[in-house]
Amino acid sequence: MGYYNRKFIKGFSDLIKGDIDSMDNNNQDKKKSIFFKIIFNLLIISILFVFTDFISSLFQYKSFFKSFEDKLKQRTSYTLEEHSSPPLLYNYTWKISPFREYYKKYIISELATLKRRIIPQKSSKKSIVIFGCSFAEGANLKNNETFGYKLSKITNRPVYNLGLSGFGLSETVFLSKLNDFYSHIKVQPEYAVYVYIPDQIRRIYADRYGLDKNVYLNYEFKDGKLEEKNAPFLQLSRFYLFKTLFRKKIDQYISDEKNCDKHFDLLKIYFNEIRNELRKKYPKIKFIIIKYPSSIGERDDVYMGHGYNYTFYTDRWKELGESGFIIYDLSDKIKVNLQSEEYTVFDGHPNAKAWDIITKKLKQDIRL
Repeated sequence: MGYYNRKFIKGFSDLIKGDIDSMDNNNQDKKKSIFFKIIFNLLIISILFVFTDFISSLFQYKSFFKSFEDKLKQRTSYTLEEHSSPPLLYNYTWKISPFREYYKKYIISELATLKRRIIPQKSSKKSIVIFGCSFAEGANLKNNETFGYKLSKITNRPVYNLGLSGFGLSETVFLSKLNDFYSHIKVQPEYAVYVYIPDQIRRIYADRYGLDKNVYLNYEFKDGKLEEKNAPFLQLSRFYLFKTLFRKKIDQYISDEKNCDKHFDLLKIYFNEIRNELRKKYPKIKFIIIKYPSSIGERDDVYMGHGYNYTFYTDRWKELGESGFIIYDLSDKIKVNLQSEEYTVFDGHPNAKAWDIITKKLKQDIRL
């Protein structure tokens, strides 16, 4: 009986072992099946996400040209070629680049062009350096209609116009920290002039993720100075849908009345950093901030709120004035509506007539 018992026990054990092995194999097959299902579903979701992302950008592209063509019908003296690239080409790409690469590829050569330097034939005066965005640059204007040209003519000073479309305080901080940037300025400057519009505060935040263009630039305040550092989750801004999400979050943050003083504190840090860097090269340089009222940058799809305008209209600008900046507020100094069609080109930027009035008043008040 012992023999048969051992055979029975061995047979039963083999049966149990076989069931366990079979169960293990089934479990492994199920795990593989679940794994491949997850991978397949993720692949489908990724394809759908990319497709919808691309379709979304196409709709943005279409709406851009629709609104642009409407403006052209109202002001027919301009052509499509004079406007910057549409958002599809300007914003939508898988690649986002640091501003440093963009500077090396495009900005160095642009700053070296002759139109950036207005040098009177007979002048022993020190120069003026202009910083800012498309307002300072002279968007949609001929060279002899720009702020820089008119300022040079009325003051008989050399003027270096270093404003560029889409630029903000972050880009100006970047320029001021580069040694090779100063090689473009041949005549010692007495004044630095920054043309500030309300949208400049938004651009500080937008530049962190390359929301206005596929170029990112972010600074963090550390040990009393600004240091360049990538923003968290930066790579997600490759996708249009994430760009839209980031943009809405930034709009909400700027619009929140609770953050108003934080925004102005940030402005002070940026302006002081720019002036400190300029003073390393030009210790006695004077810094003028021209506050130019404008609705450029505000969008119909979001209420920008009190916070957006606070940094432009707050009384706290006197803090910068008390620290040595010359604050020149065009809302107070110029008695005409600079945002009316009489003083703007088709897209809201200043025209030659606006700069005529501004430069004359500026020379009179500051005695440039």
